Amino acid sequence: MKLDLKLQRYVEWEVSNVMPIKEKFGYRVFLKYMDGTVRPQQKAGFPTEKEANVARDKTIGELYAGTYVVYANVRVKDFMEFWMEEDIRKRVGSSETYDTFGNVVRLHIVPKLGSKKMVDITRGTFRSCTMRKQSIPYPLRGW
Repeated sequence: MKLDLKLQRYVEWEVSNVMPIKEKFGYRVFLKYMDGTVRPQQKAGFPTEKEANVARDKTIGELYAGTYVVYANVRVKDFMEFWMEEDIRKRVGSSETYDTFGNVVRLHIVPKLGSKKMVDITRGTFRSCTMRKQSIPYPLRGW
């Protein structure tokens, strides 16, 4: 999967009013970039106008706070593959470091979190899959 992370760096935004879309309700988000391009995103499928307005208000709050996620449907597995190839491979100095990162991703993160959406992952969720359980008993000495 190829992600364009520059899309996360919008400079202005606009959110349309809620409107009927295919017998349900939704709204559009327009993200504006430094080069003048505008990228629309449609958020639809809400059964009622009230639910669409609640989601719209939440989106506006995220846009004001700078926490709006452009790629809301990206799964952890897809992002980790992208991150390994597009960031880590270019940044690390040795193949051993790259392989170590890759092993952590492949053996620990993807099996536990791979099918989840990135927007659903919290720091605690991520930490729980990468840290050892403290309840593992140590072998008794001298027995």
